[in-house]
Amino acid sequence: MPSQLSALGANHELWLATEGAGSLQRRKLALSGLTDRFARILVSAEVGCSKGDPGFAQALLRLLDTADRTVCLVIGDSARTDLALASHGSWPALHICDPAACAVDEPGVRHGRGIADAAKWCGC
Repeated sequence: MPSQLSALGANHELWLATEGAGSLQRRKLALSGLTDRFARILVSAEVGCSKGDPGFAQALLRLLDTADRTVCLVIGDSARTDLALASHGSWPALHICDPAACAVDEPGVRHGRGIADAAKWCGC
């Protein structure tokens, strides 16, 4: 996955939205060695609501406006949180899943087996 993130990060500024307690999520990310791949890390407990809550998308929109950025694609494996975040922000999404077996059928949602599939669906 690090090489896939590097490839995606060559043409995009990567932000990470993660669900959970700030200290725990940041420690797990640091242990994975992936922290430096992301320009911004948003943790649900620090934002004050779940990624699947409309308030998370609103907070993200405010940060995007401040940073003069837009969302190209939300990538995630959770229909409950990741795809909800994309929906609340009206952003396209790549659902990491088994495309042949996935029951998610929503407008703007594509399906792929991994981050490498993001290049197929990137709107940039």
